[in-house]
Amino acid sequence: MSSKRIVSLILSILLCFSALSGCDMGFDSCAPAPELTLIGTYPYQLPRLDGFDGAEELTKRLCAHYGALDAPLRDINSGGTLAYASYELTENGGQYTLCSYISGVDSGSIPIDEIHINLEGDTRIDPIELGLFDDTKFLSSYFELERIGLDVDIGRRDDTLSELGLYEGFIQYYETIASETDVFRISEAVSGSDTLLKSLELGLTETTNAEYLSQSVSYVSLLDAAAAIMERATADVCANSSVPAIAADAFAYCSLFLDIADFISIFNDSALFDKWNGCKAYIKAAYTPEQAYNPATRNSIAEMLVRLYEAAYGSIDDSFYDYEVFTDTSSEAAIKAYAADLMFSFPTSSIFSPEYTLHQYELPELAEDFAETCMREFLSENAPLADASVTYGGLIKTIAAMHRHIGSETAYTIERTDVCNDRDYDWYLTQYDNSYYADVNCMPTISAMAIRWYTGNLGITQHELRQKFLPDYTSGWWMWQVEECLTDYGVPFESRDISLDSMLADLDNGCIILAQMSEVDLSSSGHCFIIYGYHQNGSSIVFDVHDPGVSYGTNIYNEPPGKAMRIDSAYAFWTIDRFAYNYLAVGTSQTQ
Repeated sequence: MSSKRIVSLILSILLCFSALSGCDMGFDSCAPAPELTLIGTYPYQLPRLDGFDGAEELTKRLCAHYGALDAPLRDINSGGTLAYASYELTENGGQYTLCSYISGVDSGSIPIDEIHINLEGDTRIDPIELGLFDDTKFLSSYFELERIGLDVDIGRRDDTLSELGLYEGFIQYYETIASETDVFRISEAVSGSDTLLKSLELGLTETTNAEYLSQSVSYVSLLDAAAAIMERATADVCANSSVPAIAADAFAYCSLFLDIADFISIFNDSALFDKWNGCKAYIKAAYTPEQAYNPATRNSIAEMLVRLYEAAYGSIDDSFYDYEVFTDTSSEAAIKAYAADLMFSFPTSSIFSPEYTLHQYELPELAEDFAETCMREFLSENAPLADASVTYGGLIKTIAAMHRHIGSETAYTIERTDVCNDRDYDWYLTQYDNSYYADVNCMPTISAMAIRWYTGNLGITQHELRQKFLPDYTSGWWMWQVEECLTDYGVPFESRDISLDSMLADLDNGCIILAQMSEVDLSSSGHCFIIYGYHQNGSSIVFDVHDPGVSYGTNIYNEPPGKAMRIDSAYAFWTIDRFAYNYLAVGTSQTQ
């Protein structure tokens, strides 16, 4: 053999070894690499594998396997596309794994399973564990809330919640759609966790009792907390809290709160849930859309709620209301609504205020009361009230339902104005100081507050001012007496005709407003308060108010209940306009 042929043979052998060394000597090491593509229509696509022997048969098996996800995924997307089926093929050392997910359109992902691809023979495919998909409403809620940035823990779905745990979920939601909760004021009065402080500040609770806060949540607490957040959202997110409501608005809130009642654990019993759905259907079917655009006066809403309630539960027996209830109306609807706990007196116990038009911020509490009464009536005949508890999953579904409602009302372009003519010293006074004239001292007290605000003289009190008119006047004052006191202390003021625009203009100019008002029967005596600022967010206007006489005792801030209140302007203006012809703008010429 020639030397050239020997060299050629050696080179061929070396090349063979070189080629062999490039193959992984594991199973089917030189088989074509699998390739993943998708077949079908988005968002219900299925995986297809190509590039190796047996791929066609494996694809058929995979399609049958993942076909089990079609029905629950369509349920998740029943209200709009929230999620889709997604797949990922990975390779590690010649081993291939097909991972599958239900992925959110915008965010969030739920792993389904992993299938290890065997290129030499049959691939083992175990059935999908569909336990999580038995509650597609929870999964759709998960994807809805993940989309807005709320972190939902799927693993906690069946966890029982404590009261504080419930509040924590609502706080996280509120801060996701609105802003961080300012706890500075409450932290001056209460020691506790950040969750507790925020719960108090947002109106989710008024107690710091640890035993209560650690107990399991009832459906009543769920509705209460939902209503508190929805009320805040009308001002801070929807920017429509001061807008007069129509009948359709009230019905939409009632429907929402009836649906929230679906999410209590007692309805894990499908037969009971079906019965409740039947009850809800009767209630909702009694709504008359032709009246949707009618103003939501309290009397017209009482008529609507009575009609809805009686459609499901029968006539409200007149034995419950065979006595005179209100001094300002004999409306049967108002009396029935009150007797059945569908609506309460407003704003005090003796009057119903039938012609008062409800505003957006008032609808969550109205709907909460209505839904709670309907649910109590249903449970009284069908299930123990104590069994109506709330899980983490129920909370998430509640928040998602709320968010759909809030999202439909959200104002995306909002002009915000904040005006606060407070002082860096404490000029507030309460009339309820156990003194002889305490019960009739509201006007002397706002006079003293106005003088303190303008002059900085914190020694001025209502008792000193009352002396000016004793012994001739021993009851409530008139506005002319307030004006004389202001003049005596050199406090400038002007009397204005009542209008919301002029009140906002005076506040913009650095004034405070002294206003007479009434929350009671107009044949009774009135009251008064001071407005010292406002917060406008779109069509929401909330006043900062010092009220000298709400009640004895202290509020959650360990202060008199009337100090630094925030009241929607729609309600505050109503209490003023129904009672007085003018107000005083204090500090008009030389505001300090």
